[in-house]
Parts: sequence; C-alpha cells; structure tokens
Amino acid sequence: SSLNDGTYDDCTIKVTDNSSNAGNTFTVTSFTVDTSGPTVTSVSANTSNGIFKASDNISVTVTFNETVVVDNSNGNPRIQLETGTNDQYAIYSSGSSSNVLVFNYTVQSGDNSSDLDYKASNSLSLNNGTIKDNANNNATLTLPSPGSSGSLGANKALIIDTTAPVLAEVTAVTTPT
Repeated sequence: SSLNDGTYDDCTIKVTDNSSNAGNTFTVTSFTVDTSGPTVTSVSANTSNGIFKASDNISVTVTFNETVVVDNSNGNPRIQLETGTNDQYAIYSSGSSSNVLVFNYTVQSGDNSSDLDYKASNSLSLNNGTIKDNANNNATLTLPSPGSSGSLGANKALIIDTTAPVLAEVTAVTTPT
C-alpha cells in the first residue's frame, strides 16, 4: 500500500515484491515519506534598494519551502528579468543544499526598469540544470506573479537606469551693464 507524505514513528516494516516474496521484517524509529517537490515562497535580493547603472551587480534570492539541491553541471538555472527592450537574466550562482538560491544579474547598457522584477511567473528556468529536494523530487519553478506579494518587485525597490542625461536646452542669460 502507499503512504501519505509525512513522518512515521516506531514502525515495523515488511517489504513484499510483486511476486509476493516477503523480505525480513525490521523496526525503525522514524522514517519520512516525501513525494512533493519544493515550491518557491518568495523572491527578493541581497542587494540594497537603490538606483543601479551599467556594470552594477544585483544579487537576486529565491526562497523555497524546503532545502533544494542544484545540479548545474549541464547548465545554470536562470531567471528572466524585465529590463526594457532587451530582457536580461539573473544566473544561478550559489545556495545549493539550502532553501535560498542566489542568482546574479549584471546591469547592461540599455537596461532600464523603474522597479526591477522578473518577466512572468514562469521566468525561472532550469536551462539544462536541475533543482530538486533531498528526496530527488523536482522543484516547482512557479514564481509569485510579478508585482504581487512575495515577488522581487514587491519585496525590493531596485531601479535600473542606464540612460545618460541629455541636454535639452541651453539658455543664455545676459546681465545688464
């Protein structure tokens, strides 16, 4: 029979295969059944609120409801950010074996945002990497909707401004002699 997710204490276990062959019975003090993948609870940043220009670095954090393990040997997970004409990515950099992953974004010339956020609730992608829990369940990659509670835009005030000021008008002032 199958068990619901949870922790079971002081159990006697007897395993039987599909041919009804029974194994030895053994007792365990506790075991956990986990068939649910981790989910994102919020997105924020280690970077302080402020205005950022080209070449500045922003450290985006994604918090999960449980410890996650990242395998980036075949590709780095990433988050697509809404940065104007050319959307940029925050690339996974650290946090495996914890519940908070860190993604780094370097502001590029031409990027602009009045309140940095990711593009959509599906902006976190594996990019050939994996994000799983300790029971090997795949993480659900859905982010809070941009601008909603728990999103990067709601949690931080990060302004991206790479547009140089333009001289709009020159006025000559003459002083009577």
